[in-house]
Amino acid sequence: FKTALDGYKYPYRYGLDDGVEHRDCGLTILCELDARLRRHRFLAGAKRSLTDIAIFPFIRQFAATDQSWFDAQPLPDLQHWLKVHLESDLFADIMKRYPRWQSGDAPTIFP
Repeated sequence: FKTALDGYKYPYRYGLDDGVEHRDCGLTILCELDARLRRHRFLAGAKRSLTDIAIFPFIRQFAATDQSWFDAQPLPDLQHWLKVHLESDLFADIMKRYPRWQSGDAPTIFP
């Protein structure tokens, strides 16, 4: 999936005019994940697991490359799964924004 994501998100790195071929390859994988999520709330069963946490950032990037296109795809369970993760306390905690450090600023100590 990462290869498809990179080719879709950064086609110029691969000498391509667009990333449609890579997007289509990624969509095939997303359809498989959507089918899995039809059977279970999370990718590995009834509870969030390392599987969900590990793949979530890549699905998020793929969706954000062309959000309108992603939203229009027949992936209701995957789209719901993504929304649940985007709105989770876990995601909010790890995505806390800090002021941009500038020369002369005191060091930022991360919790």
